[in-house]
Amino acid sequence: MAIYQCFFFSGGRIGYWENVECSGSMLLTAALSDRLKNGKWKHVEAWSDGKLVCDVRRKRPSNDGASKLAATHSVLGFAE
Repeated sequence: MAIYQCFFFSGGRIGYWENVECSGSMLLTAALSDRLKNGKWKHVEAWSDGKLVCDVRRKRPSNDGASKLAATHSVLGFAE
């Protein structure tokens, strides 16, 4: 399993960080998305070996029922 350095942002600043152990970037994204849904953070980035692996952000509210989160992944993250 890989260890990712995760930075949680609110108000444009890192408010919290932790190391998260996970078996892949897609599972990591799901776990971080759950944290954003249930927490006070607006944005989280996961890094490994100095490279951005994924970036999950809370979207602005909308009325169309779409997902409230948006995630982007590094191309390197899909090579796992």
